[in-house]
Amino acid sequence: MLPYPNSLFCYGTLTLPSIRQWVLKKNLTQCDAELKNYRRFCVKGKTYPGITYAEGNSVKGVLIENLTTDDGLRLDEFEGIEYQRIEVEVHLQDKILLTQTYLFRDIYHDQITSEQWSPEILKLEDLS
Repeated sequence: MLPYPNSLFCYGTLTLPSIRQWVLKKNLTQCDAELKNYRRFCVKGKTYPGITYAEGNSVKGVLIENLTTDDGLRLDEFEGIEYQRIEVEVHLQDKILLTQTYLFRDIYHDQITSEQWSPEILKLEDLS
């Protein structure tokens, strides 16, 4: 298992500051970031997305920094067993940064759809 990150690329529900505040119990700043060669997709019956490797595609999201080990534990619990943390390079406005993100595990591949996920799909009332 990877050590807990001090930064994280977020591409779904965690792009919303209110959700991050609820999960991490604190506010963190964010900056726009892009993850190349991945695709964001809908998960059957869920309002949250997953990503999978897909050369030539890209996913826009946000980078959050200054995470602690306790933050990492909370994030792992929030993401659950469907996801695994992996190291990735994200593109910021003026640099490329090595960080981590949550990848949808291959063993749950039957739960993904071909539909691209967008923030409009997210319904906050379904996140309780």
